[in-house]
Amino acid sequence: VKRYVEGAELFRQAIISFKEEVERGIFPSQEESYG
Repeated sequence: VKRYVEGAELFRQAIISFKEEVERGIFPSQEESYG
């Protein structure tokens, strides 16, 4: 169970980091991708 909790925490942190990068504009928006 502990291992699962640690994995879930790492996964949550990865999603938070991904959202922050998207908000900074590192990834193109759909409008830019499809013109």
